[in-house]
Amino acid sequence: MMDLNLSLYHEHLWNLSAIFDQMVWLKDKDLLPWPDFRRRDEQLDAHVSGLVQGGDLALDLCREKAVTGDVGECYGAVRVFIRKKAFPALKQAVLTMDLADAKRLDCVVRAFAHEHPDTDMENTVRDFLDMKGTFIRLSARIAGYHRLDMVRNLYKAFDDPDTVKESLIEILTALGQLKPHWGTGRIATLLSSHDKNLRNAALSALVRIPDPPDLGHCLKIVPAGQWPGRLAGLLGMPGLTHERSNDSEKSSEWIMAAGMTGCITHIPDLIDCLEIENLAGAAAGSLNLITGADLEEEVFVPGEMPMEMLTPDAATWTAQSVVQGKTVCRISRDPTRWSGWWDKEQDRFDPQIRYRLGKPISPQGLFLILASASQSADLRTMAADELTIRYGLDIPFDRWMSVKTQRSLIKTLHRHIQQSDDRFKDGTLYYHQRPVNGEDPFVHHPQ
Repeated sequence: MMDLNLSLYHEHLWNLSAIFDQMVWLKDKDLLPWPDFRRRDEQLDAHVSGLVQGGDLALDLCREKAVTGDVGECYGAVRVFIRKKAFPALKQAVLTMDLADAKRLDCVVRAFAHEHPDTDMENTVRDFLDMKGTFIRLSARIAGYHRLDMVRNLYKAFDDPDTVKESLIEILTALGQLKPHWGTGRIATLLSSHDKNLRNAALSALVRIPDPPDLGHCLKIVPAGQWPGRLAGLLGMPGLTHERSNDSEKSSEWIMAAGMTGCITHIPDLIDCLEIENLAGAAAGSLNLITGADLEEEVFVPGEMPMEMLTPDAATWTAQSVVQGKTVCRISRDPTRWSGWWDKEQDRFDPQIRYRLGKPISPQGLFLILASASQSADLRTMAADELTIRYGLDIPFDRWMSVKTQRSLIKTLHRHIQQSDDRFKDGTLYYHQRPVNGEDPFVHHPQ
């Protein structure tokens, strides 16, 4: 009987691993609408429940597989530990894991993300932070994701001279998510860092906190040309994005930033960028982000695509199931087509208004992007960031959230927007609920 049960628990972990690998592959490539992951979420939860009900025999197997198993088995084992509140076993397993392996670290974070936070989880995450080293990265990521009350603990690790750069970046990301009302002066000290990644992480954290050193202070310390493109785009600063998207070293990052500003003055330059092969995709995305024209084209993408990644039923998978490429629909990269559309439609756009998908930017419009099943994960993440930075609506959104959690978040967000939407004028740029009045501080701080 014991052998039969052990075989069943092995099967649970095998299925957990297979479904987890599939979800990582599909989400990394953004191949499915987010609601279509519901069945996979339910399958993962069912296998975790099966192991939780398995008693000590299943728990012993999880102790082994958390360390020696593949990342999917590790993910499943950690979820079992959390759900059974077997935190001593979890700590012991984590101590022996190779968290320097990015995939192993990711799977543990995702296991925590897919379980409900409580006091026991929070205390365990605090313990991880005290263990220092790579455990700081693990703790900071979980604290930021679940919005755990750990600001004081994170600042303590931030102040520790032994905390390495990679851990500092994770701490800064978490602080940007937690939005502390104190201590931001410590973050601001990194604006003078010669390390680009540290400086960018500090900027990203500060612009997400409602009352940090103000934006003008950040601009005085960090020259406009040193700001990361995504952040400049989120802040909607056309002066900088015009300069950087038109210089001799054009990059996809700055082409996308131009679209994120919502300014139609970028459109002629973006159409020109369609002629440059390595920028055409970003330019097309930015054009559609501003105009919502939805000019589409079908293209065949060659390459092997494992069929097992396209079906949620692990029982039907075979090693030989391979699709040789796929025909996909994408935003058109034809400059002639875009020029013709813009010549016909530009009169209905106002250069004084910021646009998102063809409509004046607004909380309701961004909400519809976040809730949409047809928008990309990147665009949904950007909408969540904009709702936070522009309108002060804290959106703990992550593409790794379960479908059930995302639906709950969207429902709550809708209520908040209905209560606050009349405070904001459509098409106006806001920064933490304060109108910018069309000013562009980047203009006054050239590179």
